Amino acid sequence: MRPEQDDAIAYLGAGLIALILIAIFLSKSQFKKLAQKYYSLLVIGLLFFIYAVYGHIDWGKHELINLPALRFFITYDFRSNGRFFWPCTYILLCFALVTVLKKTPKTACFILPLLIVAQIFDLHPYFKSTQQSLNSAFQISGTASTDTEIMAKMTQSKLIVYYPRLGCNQINVQEYNLLITTQELASRTHTPMNTAYTAHAGGKRERKICDDDSPRFNYIYPQLLVSDTDRPSPTMINVLHSDPTKCKIIGQGYYCLYSPIESHKN
Repeated sequence: MRPEQDDAIAYLGAGLIALILIAIFLSKSQFKKLAQKYYSLLVIGLLFFIYAVYGHIDWGKHELINLPALRFFITYDFRSNGRFFWPCTYILLCFALVTVLKKTPKTACFILPLLIVAQIFDLHPYFKSTQQSLNSAFQISGTASTDTEIMAKMTQSKLIVYYPRLGCNQINVQEYNLLITTQELASRTHTPMNTAYTAHAGGKRERKICDDDSPRFNYIYPQLLVSDTDRPSPTMINVLHSDPTKCKIIGQGYYCLYSPIESHKN
């Protein structure tokens, strides 16, 4: 598993896999009855599973399948079809827990704690690598005084507009790290932020959106425009030229308080 897989990860973990196998063994004689009783739930789960596994599939760090996303109805509006395995996970978890607790309630008191330990042990490398990625990202914000200065800008705004958004294909590592830091500081100040683009990027509409986010929030001012110093957004460039006093370089990013209403009054 890799941290960059994000919400596309569909790995159950050793503990849950073992719990499911135990539940299957305990209820193997009742499969037909259970299938008839929960027919609708099984069909829904199967449809979710088919859509979830279609696309980019990894086993650990090895790529097994890489197919283009399905383009029918509204399915292409989802940025990651892998997340559709989540309902399947919940169904399997509930089935396994209920079965084990009903069939062997006394034994479950000993089995479940062991499986929880196995789950934690199995997923620990992934959690560790994810934490390392987050720690390296947060280092870009600099010192505590830098963070305080950035948050002071955020408290003066009603919305943070970050460029380019996470869903844009052209975002680089430095911009991604700045984005993560901006999200963290925005959460501390409780300031809304265009944190990510939830659909697939690639079409004409998506490319246009990734060119500049600010027009999508024309009625929420003042805005705090944020971008990497190497590649500011078109709106930010205009603000830098028209009213540079509204902008400041803090750490690796541009921070511009943008309010066209005030500019019009001036």
